Amino acid sequence: MQSPIDKLLERLNLSSPLYFFLTLAGCVLVTCFLSDIISTIAFNIRTPEMMAIYEYEIREQTLITTFLLSTVFFALLLYILNYVNEVRHALSRQVRYDSLTGLLTREAFLGDFKKQKVQKKNDAFLIIDADLFKTINDTHGHLAGDRALIQITEALKKGIRKTDTIGRIGGEEFAVHLKGVNYQLAVDIAERLRENVKAANESFDLEDVDLSVSIGAVIYKEKIDLPTLMTKADRLLYKAKENGRNRVEHNRINNTAIA
Repeated sequence: MQSPIDKLLERLNLSSPLYFFLTLAGCVLVTCFLSDIISTIAFNIRTPEMMAIYEYEIREQTLITTFLLSTVFFALLLYILNYVNEVRHALSRQVRYDSLTGLLTREAFLGDFKKQKVQKKNDAFLIIDADLFKTINDTHGHLAGDRALIQITEALKKGIRKTDTIGRIGGEEFAVHLKGVNYQLAVDIAERLRENVKAANESFDLEDVDLSVSIGAVIYKEKIDLPTLMTKADRLLYKAKENGRNRVEHNRINNTAIA
């Protein structure tokens, strides 16, 4: 949940030169205006005779001094706030997104999933695992394994819709949340993901590597706790592995909420 300061910084958008200048100008003008009022009242109370004679000079000098000091002060303050905000966003992105694939991390994906409201239509939860991935690492090294993961990621991203969510939840394991799908559409999307990965072999640079994935897909309608959902999807994934890999195993959970 965002704090009030985070919301304010987002609205100000200090990374934009225009918004930075406008914010700085606003802060300086308000400070000068308040300084003029306060100094005028103070001089009128303490030295009314001097104020009557030198009012213009006093106000002019006060405004010039206030303008210069407040410009430097607020420029530094806004710069520091913008720098801190950018660092926080960078750190937040590192925590939220996987550095290799750019997908949501396990924590971010599962955290977002828990916050999702239950759809009136069916949703689906897919666990996807790269087949024989250890062989790639053992035979060609981890750099080749990284390239394979990137290739698989791109293939999976092409197969999902804008409303769906995908994350990397393990070394070579991915998860997808399909929102508002009926049973057949969920199965069709899962099959499309599998086919996309298989087709990615054409552009992969290791001829002796055969990229493929096995998928366990659970389609459900009402609220279900995440551990139960993941367990069911894992069982289907293992079934897909046992039945020869490069396949989708799917099932529907009865429309009864699981506590």
